[in-house]
Amino acid sequence: MEKLKINTGKGSTKKPIILKAKVKTEKEDTVTTVVMFLISLYILSLGLFNEIKTPYVIIPFSAMFIATGFKLCRIEMDILQAIKYFK
Repeated sequence: MEKLKINTGKGSTKKPIILKAKVKTEKEDTVTTVVMFLISLYILSLGLFNEIKTPYVIIPFSAMFIATGFKLCRIEMDILQAIKYFK
């Protein structure tokens, strides 16, 4: 937890406001992304190699698989949109 102190102004007799905020680290974000990537890969492989291929399983998890793959490769969506505009 990080504490942020905000002064209420000069000459004020009030106590400063203390805000507490939990800051996400890159490690926590990466672990979450890896777990989501593995779950989407598992569900996607089950959907693709099943005898009955349902688009209700394949479409959402393929999108999640692609998005988490981009995030793991450090390719953000704003970069992809910028590349699209330069074409």
